[in-house]
Amino acid sequence: MKKIILFVCFFTSLTFVAQATHLMGGDITIQDLGNKEYQVVLVAYRDTVGVQMTPSAIMEYKGPNGQTFTTNTLYHQIISGNLLPMYPYGVEIYVFIDTVTLPTYGQWDVSWINCCRNGAIQNLSTPLNENMLLTTTIVTDSLAPNSSPFFLVPAAIFLPQNTPWQYNPLPFDPDGDSLYWSIDVPLGSNGQPCAGYVDPSSDTSNVFSIDPITGTISWTADMLGNFVASVLVDQYRNGIWVGEIRRDMQFIVVNPNLGFPLWNNLNILPRDANNNFALDVPAGIPFSIELITSHSSSNKTVYMGAFSEVFEIPQSNASFTETRTNVNTKGVFSWEPRITDVRKKPYSVVFRVSDGFFTDDKSVLLNVNSSIGLEEKDLGTGLKMYPNPASKRAFIEINDVPEQRISVEVYAINGQKIEEQKDIQTAKGLNVFALNTDLWKPGMYVIHVSGTKGVTFREILVIE
Repeated sequence: MKKIILFVCFFTSLTFVAQATHLMGGDITIQDLGNKEYQVVLVAYRDTVGVQMTPSAIMEYKGPNGQTFTTNTLYHQIISGNLLPMYPYGVEIYVFIDTVTLPTYGQWDVSWINCCRNGAIQNLSTPLNENMLLTTTIVTDSLAPNSSPFFLVPAAIFLPQNTPWQYNPLPFDPDGDSLYWSIDVPLGSNGQPCAGYVDPSSDTSNVFSIDPITGTISWTADMLGNFVASVLVDQYRNGIWVGEIRRDMQFIVVNPNLGFPLWNNLNILPRDANNNFALDVPAGIPFSIELITSHSSSNKTVYMGAFSEVFEIPQSNASFTETRTNVNTKGVFSWEPRITDVRKKPYSVVFRVSDGFFTDDKSVLLNVNSSIGLEEKDLGTGLKMYPNPASKRAFIEINDVPEQRISVEVYAINGQKIEEQKDIQTAKGLNVFALNTDLWKPGMYVIHVSGTKGVTFREILVIE
């Protein structure tokens, strides 16, 4: 797992701008280092004409049984105080990094509060009197590491009035937990919701909202000015809540008289039943998505980027390239998923276009399935495989009710089939089948067990 200090590269483009002084947003991420040690990273932003940021941040930790303590952390001297590029107003980033030892396991709330919010915010009743509270919660466990999610996509703040616009923060969990996101009220003093919050003003045809499947925020702003909201991400493991993180962020709606980026060929992408851009991608077969963008003003340069958890997969061959001309910008996302990348949940890729002022995001879902035409379904057999790692022999155990015929196929990590056993008749009760792994090279393999009720995938590591 990457150190959270490396995650800062995702945050350095996160921008919050105000027309007055004061804080503009941020978030807190937490990484489990083992032995009750955690690395905590606070990222905060301020306007360059605002009150100077103090060189240290007092963070509060609240744990089980009323345990509470604070830390006073100096900001990172190399990163902090730098201006964020490509925005018309001066915004500085400040990063505070600390390693703490939590005395006991259980639920811990980590927070930072400071004064004050921007008085120009229009969807709070008294914004200038509101503090900004950033908070993240994790449930720690002695048996299973737990790190907080983090956001893959930098924030977007400027959007054109009366123009459909999208933004996707794309939260990602390094432990593989399930994430659910929503729009929430920004927090102030004592952890209370900021007074008078309402959702940002919208055209009734496209109100400020977040898609529960893709995480995309859609909005057609009908009013100029500053607005604030929080993106709340809840984290679940095996159906049990194990934490949450929120990103506090400010949006600025401006007149689009200078034009904005355009997507030229989005219609080439198919849509699923929920009208989301979606592709079915066979494992072991390379594919690419080519998108072309331009600008409503011919003298503006357009930039494109791509963000996805597929770039975080170990030894992933996913890539994104950008080519700019005087006329348009072309971006190509390429990937060849492996058999081990097959799963029920789709992968998300967020494509972002920017002209250095406005941004716009489009989300594409990738449904990775087996190139041999199998989709994972529950066999209903209570299938087990052991030992794992295996050396000379591995066993497949099926508690089979009722009887059925099954096939067992073994695939190397590159998708090559190395072994197959067909038409194995199971009986009622316990069935055990052996695989001679001593003939396989050391490495990771995927076992496909298919029967009349579907297919189950299992991974196994073979060692010498």
